[in-house]
Amino acid sequence: MSNKAKSRTQLENIGIGKLMEELKKRNPDAEFEIVDGNAIKISGIEPEDVKCPEGYYPSERGYITNQGNTLSGSYEAFVIV
Repeated sequence: MSNKAKSRTQLENIGIGKLMEELKKRNPDAEFEIVDGNAIKISGIEPEDVKCPEGYYPSERGYITNQGNTLSGSYEAFVIV
């Protein structure tokens, strides 16, 4: 196993429903809404300040994603609108 793989979390994709639950728990003063089934509308907080569950992060390209943080290489990316 390479060093890069060792640093990745074991957490795999959790889906938008579970992600929304976690975002709401971690950011109680913000509002999150699913738009068009795979996009997330954020209110009350700047996207870069969103506290995400382990392995997920707000990317510079306008997504909440876990890209690069899964052992399988399969990842999720939800557009921030």
